[in-house]
Amino acid sequence: MAPAGPDGQVEHLTSGYLFRDRRVRRLVSATRRTRRDPATGGVSRIELSGTDADGRTLDVVGEARSRMFLPGHSLTINTFIEWSGDGLQAWGEDQDVWSAAGFADHVRERGGSGHLRPR
Repeated sequence: MAPAGPDGQVEHLTSGYLFRDRRVRRLVSATRRTRRDPATGGVSRIELSGTDADGRTLDVVGEARSRMFLPGHSLTINTFIEWSGDGLQAWGEDQDVWSAAGFADHVRERGGSGHLRPR
């Protein structure tokens, strides 16, 4: 599950929960691998692996189904995600918050225009 290309990001999460079998337990370790759309910079795929306090593991993939850019003093990208894996099918939202200048720099560094434009 290694990220592909320059738009892959790996994060080691410091908080989270796993709700399974009618039990909620804190994640004691988790890794999030994020791939981004090279044209827009928005999240396109998330691979999430973790272990909870009971030793149960989680390995799921989230695929972006739509996204909405909310510009202002900062930029929030809300992405509707379809999750699958471990016998799971679920939907949720990823919120990605940037400074407007930081996001423009991030996209330009990866060969995009850095402008928010419809596709």
